[in-house]
Amino acid sequence: KDIDENLFYIPNNISNSMDVTMAQLYIDYICEKEQYQEAINCINNVLKNENNILSKADINIFKIQLIGCCLYGDYNIEIISEYWDEELKKYLDLMGNFIPHFLAINYLYSLLIEKDEKKAKKYLNEYNKIKTKHPDKESIEEAEKIIANVDERKNKSYQH
Repeated sequence: KDIDENLFYIPNNISNSMDVTMAQLYIDYICEKEQYQEAINCINNVLKNENNILSKADINIFKIQLIGCCLYGDYNIEIISEYWDEELKKYLDLMGNFIPHFLAINYLYSLLIEKDEKKAKKYLNEYNKIKTKHPDKESIEEAEKIIANVDERKNKSYQH
């Protein structure tokens, strides 16, 4: 977030892989600035106007960014179910061992959306097994942040 903002932009038209990368970087940048509504608008615009340029992985990355916006922007978490599909689930499951915070996203969905505590515990256990050995400390920190936020939201729902 301390990088010169003039280096980031959202392309007017997504027409190649560099535009996709620039859009993802821009969205990450404005999320760091906690401009979640702008990020959500950008993501929705990219997904709506992508002209078959985006790969399945690209689409999933944008959906993951959107989930982060919903979580950290303190939006209604139910919005996530609008973007959740089998492709995203497969991607998160596949990449979870390489990117620990993807396990935390599965934990979030299982606990807060599906309200399946058994499945949520399974993802939390998987995460706990890899977190001390995983070399990507940034992903571990992000996972911890997601899990803490999910647990806080869960506790608030019990109080109502």
